[in-house]
Amino acid sequence: MLGVPIQLQIEQLFKSKHLSDVQLVFGQNKEIVHAHKFILILNSKYFEQEILKKQKNTQPPFILELPDLSKESFEEILAFLYTKKSTIKEGNVFSLLKLSSRFGILELEEHCVDFCLKSMCSNIRCLPLLQSAISLDHLQLLDRTEKYLEENSISILSQPQCLLEINYQTIKEILENERLRVGEIELFYRIEEKRKMICEKIDNFKKQGLQTIQLELLAKQLIECESLFKLIKVQLFSINQIKQISLSEPFKKGLIKLPDLKSIENDEKKKNQIKNRFGEYVKCKESFKILLLVSTRDKKYIKDVSNSIRLCGMNKIEFINAQDGTPSLEDLMNYHSIFHFSNIEYHDPVLMGDNLAKYVASGRGLVMCTIHCFNGIKRNELKGRIMTDNFLPFLGGKQKCYKRRTLGNVLNLKHPIMKGISKFDCGELSLYIQPDEIDPKAEIIAEYDNGTPLIATKCKQEGSGHVVLLNFFPVSDNVWKNDDFWVITTDGSKIISNSIDFVTHN
Repeated sequence: MLGVPIQLQIEQLFKSKHLSDVQLVFGQNKEIVHAHKFILILNSKYFEQEILKKQKNTQPPFILELPDLSKESFEEILAFLYTKKSTIKEGNVFSLLKLSSRFGILELEEHCVDFCLKSMCSNIRCLPLLQSAISLDHLQLLDRTEKYLEENSISILSQPQCLLEINYQTIKEILENERLRVGEIELFYRIEEKRKMICEKIDNFKKQGLQTIQLELLAKQLIECESLFKLIKVQLFSINQIKQISLSEPFKKGLIKLPDLKSIENDEKKKNQIKNRFGEYVKCKESFKILLLVSTRDKKYIKDVSNSIRLCGMNKIEFINAQDGTPSLEDLMNYHSIFHFSNIEYHDPVLMGDNLAKYVASGRGLVMCTIHCFNGIKRNELKGRIMTDNFLPFLGGKQKCYKRRTLGNVLNLKHPIMKGISKFDCGELSLYIQPDEIDPKAEIIAEYDNGTPLIATKCKQEGSGHVVLLNFFPVSDNVWKNDDFWVITTDGSKIISNSIDFVTHN
C-alpha cells in the first residue's frame, strides 16, 4: 500500500477482519464486531483503560462484552474511530454525545456539543436543550447552554409559557442560577403559568371521572411545581410587586412567603443590601468573585463543592474545567481566589501548574485539594511550577485510603480556618496524601487522628498569596451515598468555606 495516505489505510481496516485483535460483543444476542487494539486505544480513553488493564491475562483476540448496547447503536461511533468522519444530526446527536462521553472519545464529544450549540441553541430552543443536557448529565453541554441562557435570560424567560413543557429538575436548575439577568417577578409568573396548566389538566381528568396513572403523575408534578415557589428570591421584589403578589393564589395558599412590607419601606439599610441575580447591589463578601477550577466530568461534584463554598457568603462562583482547556493567567486574574480539585487528567498539566504559580505569586489566594495532584497516577497529576517551586506546604506525597480517618489534633485553634470546626470524618474510603516532606515555611493547622496533616497553609514570600492545602477529596457523601467520601454531617463544608474566605481576605 505504498503511496496510500495513512488515514486512508486505517479507513480500509474499518469493518475488516484483517489483522483484527479485538472482538466487541454487543447485546444479549452476542453480535460480534471485529476491531483493532491500536485504533481503540488511540481514540478512546475507555478502551485504553479496559484493554491495558486486561491484556496481560488475555490471549488474542481480546474480547470485550457490551451487553447493554446493540451493534447498530455503536456503528456510528466505531466508524468515527476509524475514519474521523461522522454524520451528526438532531436525530442522533444525543445518543452520539452519550456514547462518546461514556467511551471517552473526546473529539466526537466536542463535535456533538458544537452541533448542539450551533444548530439547537436559540432563544426558543435553549430551555429544551438545557433539559436534555441535565438529563444526559453532560457537564460541558450544560455549562455552555447555561451561559447562553445567562446572556439571553431576559428574552428567553420573559416569554409567556416558556416553562410549560420544561420539567421540574430543569426549572430548579434555572432558579438556582445566580447569574440570570431576568427580573424575579418574571420567574414567578412563569411558574404560576405552569401551576395553572397542571391544575387545569387535573380538573379535566376529575370531571371525566378518570383515576389513572396519568392523574397520579400530574398530582406529583403539581407538588413539585408548587415547591419551586420557595426558590424565588422574594427579597428582590419591588414594593409594588410585593403588593401585586400578595393578591395572587400562590400567596393565599401559602406557597410563597413575602417580606414584611413595612420593614422594607422603613429599612433603607436593608434595601441597599439587596441585589439582583447579576449583582447591582452587593454585600461586602458578595463582591468577591471565586473560581472553582476543576478537572472533572461529574456535574454533581461541582455543585456539591459550590454549595460548601457558598457557606462563607460568597455567591459569585464560576467554574472552569481544566480538562477541556487551560485557562490563561489573564483568565485567572479575573477572580479574587481559586478553589481547585480534580479527579481526571488535565488538558495541559504543566501549563496549568505554571499559571497557578504565577497567580499565587501575584498575591492571589489558592485553596487546593491534594487528591489527584499527588496521587501517583502520572497522567492525572498536576505539574508545572506550582508543584516544583515550593508554593505548596507539601513537598511530594503518596495517596493513602481505605481506612477511616477523622479530625485529630488542632495545632492552631485560633486560625480563621478552624472557626466553628469541631468534627470531621473523611469517610470509609478516606482519600488523603501522606506527604514525603513538609515545607519548613508551612503551617500545619490541623491533623488527622493518625498525625497526618489535614489542613496546611503556606505563603511563599512577602507579596505572594496564601495557599491552603486540604488533605481530602472535597466532595461529600451527600453525592456519593456509600460512605466513601467525607461525611456531610461533619464540618467538611465549613473547612472548605473557611479556607476560601481566608485566602480571599489575606
